[in-house]
Amino acid sequence: MSFAQAFRAHFRVVLIIIGSVFGSAVQTWKNFRTLNREFITNSYTMKKLALLFALGVSVPVLSSAQQAGAQIKFEKEIHDYGTIMQNADGATAFVFTNTGSEPLIISDAKGSCGCTVPEWPKEPIAPGKKSSIKVQYDTNRVGAFQKTVTVTTNGSVEPIVLKIQGTVNAKETAPAAGDGHDHSDPNHKH
Repeated sequence: MSFAQAFRAHFRVVLIIIGSVFGSAVQTWKNFRTLNREFITNSYTMKKLALLFALGVSVPVLSSAQQAGAQIKFEKEIHDYGTIMQNADGATAFVFTNTGSEPLIISDAKGSCGCTVPEWPKEPIAPGKKSSIKVQYDTNRVGAFQKTVTVTTNGSVEPIVLKIQGTVNAKETAPAAGDGHDHSDPNHKH
């Protein structure tokens, strides 16, 4: 099948779909036949279509190459503390690399609540360099948790959502004040 035949077949389908949407498939078919005759007899039209096709393919490729800029790549996007004790150290860090060709700027990092506090570099990160976003979770709260840190950068169109999760067990209570012996036992001797 030649290019012209393939194009006509594809164009016919497109016109039929368009025509049926607007309720004038018969008129659309007549227009197609007229256009088809003109298309075959006019090589200038073929050259214009070939040029438009080439531009349509090359422009998105070129524009994506030009938009490289800063790129952020995290080593991990989820940190699981596992099971930790109440008031344990809730610090972790999300290490990232600027894999792009321009300096990376982190404009914001927000915790999902006051118990999750992120700290991020305020200076630009050069291409190829690593840095980290430090996150402090308040382990005073007992129970399972899942929190997020939403990161906004010039290296990602959409914000990046980092996650922390785990379970905080209550701190064991210390024995009652005294010498540590059970004085209610009548056989107890000092």
